[in-house]
Amino acid sequence: MVWNEDNLERFMRLNKDKFDSYAPKNLHTAHFLNKLAIRFKIIVSIVPYLIKVGFVAIVIFICSYLMWNNFIRNDKDQMALGEISWNYKKLEASYKAEVLLLTREARKKANKNVIEEIQSSDTMYVRLKKDLKIHPNDQRIIDGMMQYYQTKINTLRIISQADVTQQVE
Repeated sequence: MVWNEDNLERFMRLNKDKFDSYAPKNLHTAHFLNKLAIRFKIIVSIVPYLIKVGFVAIVIFICSYLMWNNFIRNDKDQMALGEISWNYKKLEASYKAEVLLLTREARKKANKNVIEEIQSSDTMYVRLKKDLKIHPNDQRIIDGMMQYYQTKINTLRIISQADVTQQVE
C-alpha cells in the first residue's frame, strides 16, 4: 500500500481507538519541549542578523535616493509649475493631459518631421522651468509657461484639423 495523504488519513480514522488507548512515555513531553526550545533558539538567533540586514538595506536605499536626487537627476535645477501652488498644479495637469491626447492624435495623422519640430520646442519650456527655479515668484515666467502650453495645444489642434481637411479634399 502506498502511503499518501488520503490513505494515511483513512488509516488514522479507522484506528483512532488504538491510538487513544496508549499513553505516551513519561519523558515524551519533556523531550518534545526540549526540541521545541532548541528550534526556537535557532530562529531567535537569526533575528539580530535580519535586523542588521534590514537596517543596512534602508541605509543603502536612503543613500541611493539622496545620490540620485542631488547628483544624477536631470531636472534637479528645474521647477515645475505645479510646485508653486495647488491651482497651478491642477492647471498644469490639465494642460499636460490635453497635450498628451493631442500629441497622440497628431502622431497618427501628421508627418514625423512636424512632430519632431513640435517636440524640439520643449527646450524653451525647459529653460522656463530653470528660470522658475531661480525666480519662483516671477509672474512673467509663470505666464510664459502657461502661454507655452496654450501655444502647443493650439499648434497640435491645427495639425489635427489640417490633416482632417486634407483628407476630406
